[in-house]
Amino acid sequence: MLSDLLCHVVGSAVNSKTIALVEDDDEIGRMVRDLLEREGYVVHLVSSPAAFDAVRARITADLFILDVMLPGEDG
Repeated sequence: MLSDLLCHVVGSAVNSKTIALVEDDDEIGRMVRDLLEREGYVVHLVSSPAAFDAVRARITADLFILDVMLPGEDG
């Protein structure tokens, strides 16, 4: 079910290659990253809003996937 949702969302980003993923749960983050990488995407996984700010300043992402409930700040 999660993979179907991600394929739908990611599939709607035409020609997308780079994704920034913010997820504070390590297991979920790795699972989503691995799934997207198997589909050919470059995924930058971070686990906090501060880390996301640093990554966002360094990369150009075609799609951002944010956890809605992050410690200290909501996605």
